[in-house]
Amino acid sequence: MRFDPVAALDHARAVARPRRVGTAANDAVIADLADHLRSSGCAVEVEPFEFSAAGEQAIVIYVLIAQILILVNFWAWGLSAWAAILPAALLAALLAGSGQIYRAAARASLWPRDPSQVSRLRHWWLKRGARYRTANIVARVPPRAGAAARPPIYLVAHSDSKSQVLPLVARMGLVAVASLAALVFSLLSVIRLWAPALTSPAAVAGLVALLSGVPLLFLLLAGSGNASPGAIDNASGAGLVLHLAECLCAEPPARPVTVLITGAEELGLLGSLAYVQRIGRQALRGATVLNFDGIGTDGRLAVVGGEGGPLAQAVRAACAELHIALGRLPLVGAQFDHLPFADQGVDALSLVSLGRGALSVHTAKDDVSKLDVAGFRRAGEVALKVIEAWA
Repeated sequence: MRFDPVAALDHARAVARPRRVGTAANDAVIADLADHLRSSGCAVEVEPFEFSAAGEQAIVIYVLIAQILILVNFWAWGLSAWAAILPAALLAALLAGSGQIYRAAARASLWPRDPSQVSRLRHWWLKRGARYRTANIVARVPPRAGAAARPPIYLVAHSDSKSQVLPLVARMGLVAVASLAALVFSLLSVIRLWAPALTSPAAVAGLVALLSGVPLLFLLLAGSGNASPGAIDNASGAGLVLHLAECLCAEPPARPVTVLITGAEELGLLGSLAYVQRIGRQALRGATVLNFDGIGTDGRLAVVGGEGGPLAQAVRAACAELHIALGRLPLVGAQFDHLPFADQGVDALSLVSLGRGALSVHTAKDDVSKLDVAGFRRAGEVALKVIEAWA
């Protein structure tokens, strides 16, 4: 069965409707996706999990701590030049560990299967937010006859959507400016000990970090809604993996392939974190993870993560063979489902599309009119070429 980008686009259109976690629409989409994967020939398991929204509060606390450290640093300037070293170092460490802190808070927000084993502190933390229930879909493509048992290639996409006061691109811009300004401020606060002339640039960087952090706090406190149909983010990814499953079931590859459609990605990568926590590091050894997020636009295909590993090399080789331009998206202000796998040492990356349609992500304008068959064609052909090479 040849890859048909129109079929992938049609699947995405069927998924695209507001479906934030906690709504009946989200539950219905998960059920429909699972049914379709079964009808394609996959062995499907729906794995429910529960989580607390406390993780969203952790992000607010993180931004507040960063703002406080900047103010303390300014205050320390009035004491002595050396007094600013400690708050500057703490601020730099906070910025360097932002991704790990984010995912650690999300992991702590997952409800364990046995609540009696939860410590008092963990139970207190879980109670800080509303309790939600959703599910991951794990679909295994039947292997080719005689194929050797090998670690699988995971094809990943998330099923949920959300809306925000500011679109994703604007939020990423704010995070990038705030993070860069805060990092420059922390470094210059120390360097000015030996170069007093850098005091003014350091002050400017600190003020920029403070001012850009204010709208971020308001955005975080406003929370997320259910106004976005999530066509690009991420009905496009879900539609793509559905059709890839159809293609692979029709012509089974020599290496095992697992389609993983995660839940609650928009609330902190909780589905991928729950899956990684359940299956364990040992079971993931030797696996490969190719995540698709926002690929359904007529924009340049780009890779997030990978850092020169074998999978990234295979993606670049596939793009070169198919004459598809490939860019790289710096991981600033956004999280992707490949990250919990990468934290476990798995070769993992995400493919995204960089196009004008991405400006509508997390808004009511992210509807089916923004989808373009070209984005599905690029991502789908590259994925199948990588699987072929990997096998």
